[in-house]
Amino acid sequence: MRITINAPSDAMRLQFHDSILEQLTKTLLRFSKRIASVNVTLIDEDGPRGGIDKLCRVSLVMPRLGQVSASARHESLP
Repeated sequence: MRITINAPSDAMRLQFHDSILEQLTKTLLRFSKRIASVNVTLIDEDGPRGGIDKLCRVSLVMPRLGQVSASARHESLP
C-alpha cells in the first residue's frame, strides 16, 4: 500500500505528514493487501482567512474494486 500526501505547501504537508501516515496505517492495516494506493489531499480553500474551509480528501485505489473517495471540511486540519 503506497500512501501519497499532497498539500498546497511543503510546510503544510510536513506538518501533518506523520499524523496522517499513522492514522491511515492503523485504520487500513487489515485491508492493506487489497489497497494499491492511498492519496490524501489537503486544501485550504481561501487561505489563512479562517472559517470552515479546510478540505481533506482521501482516495483509495483497489485493483479489483476500483477507486473509493471521501472528503470532509473543517475549520482546522488534523
